[in-house]
Amino acid sequence: MQDLRGELHFGELSLPEPNLFIPDNLEVKGQKTSAEPGAEPALLKLAEGLELWFKQDDRFFLPRGEVRINVENPRAYESPLSSILSQLFVLVLKDSLSEITYDAQVAGLWFDIHESVDGFSISVDGFNDKLPQLLKILLTTIKNYKVDDTQFEVYSREVRKKLDNVRHAEPYNHVQTNTHYLNYATVWRYSDKLSAFSLVNKQRLQKFIDSLFEQTRIQMIVMGNFAEQDALDMADMVIDVLGSQPLPDYARQWSRVLLHNPGSYVHHATMPEDGNVNSSIDVSIYTGQTQNDWERVVLDLTSIIIQEPFFDQLRTKEQLGYITYSSDRKYSDGYMTLRLLVQSEANPAYVSQRISHFVRGFRKRLVDMTQEEFERYANSLKVKREEKLKNLYGETSRYWTH
Repeated sequence: MQDLRGELHFGELSLPEPNLFIPDNLEVKGQKTSAEPGAEPALLKLAEGLELWFKQDDRFFLPRGEVRINVENPRAYESPLSSILSQLFVLVLKDSLSEITYDAQVAGLWFDIHESVDGFSISVDGFNDKLPQLLKILLTTIKNYKVDDTQFEVYSREVRKKLDNVRHAEPYNHVQTNTHYLNYATVWRYSDKLSAFSLVNKQRLQKFIDSLFEQTRIQMIVMGNFAEQDALDMADMVIDVLGSQPLPDYARQWSRVLLHNPGSYVHHATMPEDGNVNSSIDVSIYTGQTQNDWERVVLDLTSIIIQEPFFDQLRTKEQLGYITYSSDRKYSDGYMTLRLLVQSEANPAYVSQRISHFVRGFRKRLVDMTQEEFERYANSLKVKREEKLKNLYGETSRYWTH
């Protein structure tokens, strides 16, 4: 044994560094009562540049937490070039955070960051004890990020490749993108981004990243095994680490939906890639405003009723396209539509005619519907709406995306 020990090189062996994110305190702060869970988060703080919402867990009673943050800055999506730089920033940042990601996941914590039309969003969830510590490390890395040459080269090629591949997408992908473009005031076409890509370089990316934190508006929700003071402390920490001036209301990039005059409009677009024998049609029927609860429910119910007959008629009976579906589309701060989409090898004008014919027949179907049928669909929607939340992540997502 002594001889064996002499052959071992203990200096080459080492233990990993302690994992900073392993929780020490698993105490649950909320108390179970006979009362029903609280209805919704409360606005805990509204100040210049900050909107903080909070709800202590009163449903699951686990030592877990959820934090969602939207860092708003209009520069993130003000042009095709800035939208590319936002995408590139998120990619290189995630790569830089890979070591932190591993330790956090081992300790039961997860985080994500992604770009949005008004800035970028951060989400952190898992055991609540070390969640604020992880959030501070993430924000510090984001704030002080310096672009690495290798990362820039690798991910700029990836972004360019994705843009080049858009032209090869299926027609139904293109038609959905075009519909989005026709309804929002600030949506950039992939062709606009391709044209702007020649301006992308490391120096411009670094300057862009630094500019994102000059002025910001923070929207934040804290839910789970936290007290009110925990949420306030995290909000103060976010403001302190980012060190931004408040973004004034006049400078905000409001989500602007284009309002079309009553009537029928047809937008034709040619596929950028030759050789695809398919065409696609996306019909949008405007139904009301998202802020009107009654109109939202009517659209939800109509969307449920129309799904099966639309698919049955155009896909099964008329064989017009393998991709055939209906749904509803709700534009934030704007209008809602009932959408009917078909991708087919048939002439688009003919497919459009068949969709219109179906819609006219569907109106009669609604008029002739029995009370029993209506109640069956209404109960289906009610069950869906009253479905119990399964976890804190789902509850937070419901409020954050509302």
